[in-house]
Amino acid sequence: RALGRALELEAELADLFERLMNILVRLEVLKFKREQLLAELKDLESKLRLKEARLRELVAKAKALGPRIPAPRPAEEIQDELRRVEGQLLALRDVGEEAERMYKRYSELYSELEAKARAVRERREEAMKEVRKRMEAWRSVVGKMVEDVSSRFRAILSRVQGDGSVSLVNAEDIEEAGVRITVGFRGSKPIELDAYTQSGGERSVATVAFLLALQQHVRSPFRAIDEYDVHLDPLNRRRLAEALVSVVEQSGVQYVVITPGPLPFAGKDVRILTVQCVEGESVVKLLRP
Repeated sequence: RALGRALELEAELADLFERLMNILVRLEVLKFKREQLLAELKDLESKLRLKEARLRELVAKAKALGPRIPAPRPAEEIQDELRRVEGQLLALRDVGEEAERMYKRYSELYSELEAKARAVRERREEAMKEVRKRMEAWRSVVGKMVEDVSSRFRAILSRVQGDGSVSLVNAEDIEEAGVRITVGFRGSKPIELDAYTQSGGERSVATVAFLLALQQHVRSPFRAIDEYDVHLDPLNRRRLAEALVSVVEQSGVQYVVITPGPLPFAGKDVRILTVQCVEGESVVKLLRP
């Protein structure tokens, strides 16, 4: 949420900054035009004074010389131009004051938002440092766990003449991270486990082997596996049962194994219960204490 808020503030800050820049540009343009018009007005006033002085001088000379000679630019035309320039300056006067007020207001708002954005960036950086720290810890813990699961997975597969591995993929992105399982049987090169390459029995063996390896990291004294051997041939059923018993003996936890098939646990420390439907009722029998 802090990251999302930081992005929103940065967007608002960028928008205000752009608006402020537009106002500043307009203000500077208006100031420039105003200065030009003031300079033009002063120049015209100066010229007018000179003209008037020159006119008086010429009028005096003209009176001495004879009849009046018409001036090239009438005084009325100059007065009209002065009034026009004064009107332009009058129109620019209000615009300038408004622009200055808006500039001050947006400048203060910009400073406030800049301070807030700086604080948000600092908090964001602290949060990102904590995220990176936790990501490193996560990758370290998960990486070690996957290595251990892979080792146990390979050991279990070796009991059924198989080989394989478990590896961590996309470790840099916790949202996309996952595991890649490869298996191979009877001397074939291990390839990625999917729904198309391996047979149903091979997928069952690989899945059970992976679950047995993974469950060693589950903190529970009691676990269950249901119909794990439905797609297995008798040889792999027996081998996987032996692997299961071995894992149970090494881990010291209890397993409940549910299967509709033959029970390949002869000679093992296993309590076997059978459930049969007799005349519409479930009858439970203990075959081995």
